[in-house]
Amino acid sequence: YHWGSYIIPPGYTSDVVATAGGNPYGVSAKATDDGTIAPTIVRAAEHMAQRVVSVTQWLKAGREALELVAT
Repeated sequence: YHWGSYIIPPGYTSDVVATAGGNPYGVSAKATDDGTIAPTIVRAAEHMAQRVVSVTQWLKAGREALELVAT
């Protein structure tokens, strides 16, 4: 069963991934007792979010190019 999604891990696309623990599959974190998350983790999460946006833009551009060819 395919539910029509893409998995977009951050991989090793930025040094912030390494400083946050080096998990190429995505960011994970545990808040401290006072509810904060380490700044390195926040930067890695921001990088991951930007990567999702970038890949989405690439997919959208490819789809729009295909639609132009089809017309």
